[in-house]
Amino acid sequence: MVSPLALIDRLGARAGDSPHLLLAKRNVARGGAVMVPGVAVMLGECLLCRQELGVAICLVTILAHLTNLVLFGRSGNLGGYMRRIGPITLVTTALVRFGMRGIPMSEAIYFGALPWVLGAALGAHVRRLLAACASWVGMVALCELAVLRFPAPSVPGAALAATLFVLNGAVIVAVMCFVVFPLDLGRRELALALRHEHARSERLLLNVLPVEIAERLKDAPGTIADRFDHATVLFADIAGFTPMSAQLSPQELVATLDEIFSAFDDIAHRHQLEKIKTIGDAYMVVGGVPRPRADHAQAVALMALEMCELVAARRFAGGRDLALRIGVHTGEVVAGVIGKKKFSYDLWGDTVNTASRMESHSVPGGIQVSEATRAALGDGFVLEARGTIEVKGKGPMRTWWLKARAEAAPPGMPLTQSATP
Repeated sequence: MVSPLALIDRLGARAGDSPHLLLAKRNVARGGAVMVPGVAVMLGECLLCRQELGVAICLVTILAHLTNLVLFGRSGNLGGYMRRIGPITLVTTALVRFGMRGIPMSEAIYFGALPWVLGAALGAHVRRLLAACASWVGMVALCELAVLRFPAPSVPGAALAATLFVLNGAVIVAVMCFVVFPLDLGRRELALALRHEHARSERLLLNVLPVEIAERLKDAPGTIADRFDHATVLFADIAGFTPMSAQLSPQELVATLDEIFSAFDDIAHRHQLEKIKTIGDAYMVVGGVPRPRADHAQAVALMALEMCELVAARRFAGGRDLALRIGVHTGEVVAGVIGKKKFSYDLWGDTVNTASRMESHSVPGGIQVSEATRAALGDGFVLEARGTIEVKGKGPMRTWWLKARAEAAPPGMPLTQSATP
């Protein structure tokens, strides 16, 4: 069975509401709900003291608050509810006080407007709080002037009226316990939830963008574009994957790519390289971006060798052997963030195009590097000259095969070998 409190908390709630909006709606729903029993106490006081005008005003007040809650529940419009609750509370409070002016201590009705003021305070809007307080003070002043101008004789039952005043005070205390304290706790829960959501958003952002770029984007939103004079770009492609994918189920296809690329991500992380993206069964990574480093070519070369070793040592998609085609080029690149709803950190320039050509003109199991990359690698690796090849869109280019790390080469093996006959 659903409790009355749970029903009140659901008033105006919608499936797409954010946690902050849901808490704000719960605030106003509870604040409006506690108005009704508060006025009901005053209604009982008027009945016992035979104040017909006060009875009528109390009934109208209860009806007004219930109508406002029903409208709020049907529309879910928080702004409309807040625009109505202020005038309703102030006007009905003044009318009830005036109608009960012959009853001792009927001034306590002024506290019936406090939940509205407290609701403005809980909303943390300073201007709204100040306006609500000023309206409440103005209402009290005008109403007391009216009471002085049109006095009413005291009615019998002063002791009973005093007792009811105590009951009314208890209602006010109940309002504090029912609305203010739980909602303050709700604000703390919301703050904690927002912190968790912020941390989750941070993690998601870092999964898309490099740390340095994510920080820059948060500090100064706008175009982010940088030029790097020295960077090394790697493209890797799974040889023969397209025809093989036709033989795999969607689950096997995605699982195989996820296994391979997740392993590549671990290698990139270990060598402090930046993964740029995957395109189908192709993988792109860069060294020296967005953190410039002198050994960008060496780090990319080490990753290329480890990638080939990993793929060669495993079996994929039901025991299939796979091989990589890898191309590497070194030069100048432009890096930046594009997109507004979905961010992407990407690279542009001739270096990127040339690295892609190195991959497409490579062979299964081969790591083809350009002359610029060979020069940047120095003596730490074993390279075999492939010779001059015709590269689409580039013309004749001298390229090399990256074979191994220098320390892994057999004794006596030259670091730079001539082209294979």
